[in-house]
Amino acid sequence: MRFKSKLVFAISLAVAVVLVAVMVSVLLLTHITNKPSTPAPIGSSISIYFGPTIYVVGPQTLTQRLVSIGIPQSKIAPTSLGQLPNLPNNSVVMIDWSVIKPYVAYGTVGGNITLNLTSPAVGLLANLFAKGDLVMINVSRSEAPVAELLLSYAMAKGANVTFYGTNGARQYFVPMLEMPVNSNYTLVGATAIRTPYGVAVLVGPVSLEGLPNLFWYWLWSIRVAKGDKPTTNQDPSDGFQNVGPCYVTYWYFLGWLQSWYGVHPSGNFIFLWDLQSLENQVAIGISAHDYGIAAVQDNYGDTFYYDSCIVMKNSLTSIRPAFIDAELLGDVAYYLTNNGSGGWVGPDALWYLIGGFDMYKSHEATINYPSFYNAYITDSYGQYMPTPTGFFPTRLFNIGDAFLSDIPVNYAVPTSAWGGVLIGVSTTPYYVNEAGEYAYNLTWTFDYAFVYADSGVFVDGFTVGSGGTAVILLKNYLPVGTYWFYLPFNAEVETSCWSAWANTAWVVGFVAPSSNAVSINTVYLGHPPQQSNAPSGTWISGYMNHCPSTVNLSGP
Repeated sequence: MRFKSKLVFAISLAVAVVLVAVMVSVLLLTHITNKPSTPAPIGSSISIYFGPTIYVVGPQTLTQRLVSIGIPQSKIAPTSLGQLPNLPNNSVVMIDWSVIKPYVAYGTVGGNITLNLTSPAVGLLANLFAKGDLVMINVSRSEAPVAELLLSYAMAKGANVTFYGTNGARQYFVPMLEMPVNSNYTLVGATAIRTPYGVAVLVGPVSLEGLPNLFWYWLWSIRVAKGDKPTTNQDPSDGFQNVGPCYVTYWYFLGWLQSWYGVHPSGNFIFLWDLQSLENQVAIGISAHDYGIAAVQDNYGDTFYYDSCIVMKNSLTSIRPAFIDAELLGDVAYYLTNNGSGGWVGPDALWYLIGGFDMYKSHEATINYPSFYNAYITDSYGQYMPTPTGFFPTRLFNIGDAFLSDIPVNYAVPTSAWGGVLIGVSTTPYYVNEAGEYAYNLTWTFDYAFVYADSGVFVDGFTVGSGGTAVILLKNYLPVGTYWFYLPFNAEVETSCWSAWANTAWVVGFVAPSSNAVSINTVYLGHPPQQSNAPSGTWISGYMNHCPSTVNLSGP
């Protein structure tokens, strides 16, 4: 990872910073008009549980783990596989892999995983998703990709998450989120929520400690999608501030913001997001905040977050060439604490936040692994935000999500960063296809200067393809075909004492309903991509610690 001398940088920009400080008013870290409360400690047990009953299929130890995070025994219902079809709609189901594995036919050869879609488990789980359930599997790290592929396909089939091609053809939309897992066992989950705009799909690994929050916000999501809107006396028409763009898009997609931003023609979008982000939401609405996945924390409480999501049409935009309109959104964030010593921060002052989508590798996967990947993503017209700031730093920038509605999301640098932020954007390496569209490694670097004191949350959002100008290209399109694309999302934080980075990837398939099997390749995903010594409970691929005597890293 990259470190540089901040002293040289500070001297070269000292004059510019003074001018900026005089010309730009101090901008508080708020959402519209409210300053958010300090983020709640991640992973702490709750005192009162308001969530749903959890139906558990597995050993007693799985129930004990739920009790240990604050879920009352009365809200945990031991269940068998045979009883699952009789559960009420919108249930939460947790299954141990040891119980369902005998009913899953799959094979692994090298890095290839092939799932038999006629497996009894597929039909059983599909029935749960047809009722609107949230389903999770407790599984070992090594078998997590198999469990996630099983859940994702069963969700697409049961909830009818469908992509429409030509001549009435349709394919199941089968998404997976590959991310670094640093525990021997993990939970993987999936759910699909029907909304006024189509369907919201949430998948991926989740943290055990964050389940109470996840369950509560999942129930709220269902209520909002059905028209039960949270009330607020605040008008968000001026936009949101210092919050992840995926969070804003999600609640708009559920229908909560229609009265301010209007109603888009319904039913023709798919919104894809990581399930774990629901764990870290704090409240609903304008004064809420969600920065995504809490990836790693130091012993001062400083926490690194990252997040990504995809909005796309659920049908072909064009046949020749065959492509789908889409937009990519993401953010990187850092919660900086005050160590209480003279008003100065601890040894982990923020230097950089880095994040972006690697569309170059998305295309490269179709070349290196053509038997698995036959679709990739490009940015048609260079519609990415924010753009570089140049030499002079800024204290305020914004992005907009114009695909669903033109919702401005503004970002104000905390007052603890005297020098503001320099925004750099790298677009290399890149590939240009026959249509002149760019598949590049698009990476933002948010370079902070003079972070000196006080606590604050540094949030940096970005989008690719505003208004749907990013496209998913399907190579050699056939209505009855199956297509997969691979899209890496990378995130990084660098402080004065430590750095951490996460290599994640969206692996998304359009699978013909007539298919009897489906295969993915995990070698190209770099699974497992993490260092062998990455702290347990973190969601990072690697780290460096330059202050081991004063700083320790752990799971949030």
